[in-house]
Amino acid sequence: MIFSQNLFRRPTPARLTRIEKSLLQVHFRSVNYCQYNFVEHRTLISFLACLSFMSRSQM
Repeated sequence: MIFSQNLFRRPTPARLTRIEKSLLQVHFRSVNYCQYNFVEHRTLISFLACLSFMSRSQM
């Protein structure tokens, strides 16, 4: 029983460095930008451009 409880317990996350925090902020800003543009009429192209930009930046 103790083994099964420990098996599903998530490890404690390490503290993020300053660079990792800034990368996360940039990522969430781009996601919010995509969601904002997707709501408008002619924004499917911008949405796809955002997705390709995000996928390139994650490489």
